[in-house]
Amino acid sequence: MTEYARPETELLLLCASPPGSEERTERIRQLAGQKLDWDYLLMAATAHALLPLLYWGVKGVRPEAVPTSLEQSFQQNTQNNVHLTRELFQMMSWFASEGVRVLPFKGPTLAAAAFGNLALRRYSDLDLLVRQEDAVRARRVLEANGYKAVPPVSELNPKWEDAYLRAYDEFGMRGPDGQPLVELHWGVTPRYFCVPLDIAPYWERATTVNLGGHEIPSLGGEDLLMVLCLHATKHCWSHLSMVSDVAWLMTAYQIHWKVVLERARALGALRMVLLSAELSGHLLKVALPKEVVRGVAADPDVQILAADVKMRLLQSPDAEVPRSLLQKILGASWFHLRVRERWLDRMRYVVRLATTVGVEDWEFVNLPASLAFLYPVFRFPRLLWKYRSHP
Repeated sequence: MTEYARPETELLLLCASPPGSEERTERIRQLAGQKLDWDYLLMAATAHALLPLLYWGVKGVRPEAVPTSLEQSFQQNTQNNVHLTRELFQMMSWFASEGVRVLPFKGPTLAAAAFGNLALRRYSDLDLLVRQEDAVRARRVLEANGYKAVPPVSELNPKWEDAYLRAYDEFGMRGPDGQPLVELHWGVTPRYFCVPLDIAPYWERATTVNLGGHEIPSLGGEDLLMVLCLHATKHCWSHLSMVSDVAWLMTAYQIHWKVVLERARALGALRMVLLSAELSGHLLKVALPKEVVRGVAADPDVQILAADVKMRLLQSPDAEVPRSLLQKILGASWFHLRVRERWLDRMRYVVRLATTVGVEDWEFVNLPASLAFLYPVFRFPRLLWKYRSHP
């Protein structure tokens, strides 16, 4: 008796999990040979950005069962990924010629490093880490090659550029024809998230991945794992693909878990990392090291959070209850509070969330730079005005 309500759900999770066991392969073969609701399965795979892995998993054991639409989606995704990888090569040459050091993460480098195949991961943009002091220069390099900033950067008054660098963690840029979207990150989470991650050592600990004969710099395994955990937590584990990213990385790399857990504990992000591992272990059957098992057992809230996330991820994509923008923000904030193990970090999160000003605040009232300290006073009235018009 399966623990999943639908065979489609079990099949999707098996295909999303790292390969390696005969049991996994045989179970995929059994399920793919059944009469399945492929409309539901494709809808779920699309919602969770898992179409490539679904195709790859089923094709490997029952190619005759693969629907034409799934094969076409896989081919389209492959073409898109190849195109973005070429764009990455071009950008890396631009940055190198200007002496700007960047580290790609997620996108092509994650696909190659964790999945071993560019086609097995769905990505629609390129994410690059850059030092904060190089962020504006990196943006200028892209602008010199036809890229344009997207909101809110495109609407930013130049006098607030330094404040923007302190309050935000990325610049969004689009190519000359609107594609691709490139995000220049000088942080992994915004300031209000209160995880003081120092990315400066990432360049010294970086490795390389081979993409089509090009050696491209990439984050080291432990740093990449931390970035994925923080990114997924920020987005409240909204997609199963976030779990598969962590699971495949854990399998592909010889992760030094003692190092990861020590760094996470120092950041106040231990629960985030343990939650990531617990989701990978339960949903995608990844073997967890002893240190992680002990850590999960020592923090009952990890299992409670994991149960909540799993229930949300495994519900039918069309069963989601519509929520207002305010409800979504409050729900995300509550999750962010629950996933912190230290009360001081929770209090800092609340204070910073309430007082950290941004582009909308600067646009709400135009104060001279000498009076910028007054912006937090106007933030609460602005938020009240904003959300009263969003049912």
